Amino acid sequence: MRTQPIAAAFLLTISTALAQEYGEERRWLAENPSAMEALGSMSREEMGQFLETYQGLSPEEKQKLRDHAGDLQKLGPAERKWALENPDAVRQLGALPDAEREKFLSTYENLSAAEKQKLRENADQLGKLTAEERAWALDNPDTVRSLGNLPTEQRGALLDAYRGLPPESQEMLRQQMGR
Repeated sequence: MRTQPIAAAFLLTISTALAQEYGEERRWLAENPSAMEALGSMSREEMGQFLETYQGLSPEEKQKLRDHAGDLQKLGPAERKWALENPDAVRQLGALPDAEREKFLSTYENLSAAEKQKLRENADQLGKLTAEERAWALDNPDTVRSLGNLPTEQRGALLDAYRGLPPESQEMLRQQMGR
């Protein structure tokens, strides 16, 4: 008989602690029921990865994630899986200025399924781009697409040669390729 009040007190203590620790998240979920639907559509494994990644975020990163939840809900299963497996790449995308991130996302939406897959596979290369290179790539998606169609070895050699150029030569080359 005495175990029921103890269990109830224990549950009340845990739920109070969770409410304090995850109060912002609980309020946000209550105000955004579609986010709860999106979370509910995840597999058990994806949910575990998401929660593990989420717990490792700074308060600012958590807020940014909540602010952009609408964009995240548009992700297909392949993108969601990739995002869960590559949190550092997602952080880099989140760190872009808003206009650059929006341009990247709109360009990404217009890619074919094969191009999206190739982009996800080579995301580590994107993290190595300078701000100027990223801006150029976003302004010249067709040129970037043609470079992406080169064999891996040839593309790697071309990138190495490019990176060996002085900055002013890199700029001149980007201008010529963008025409």
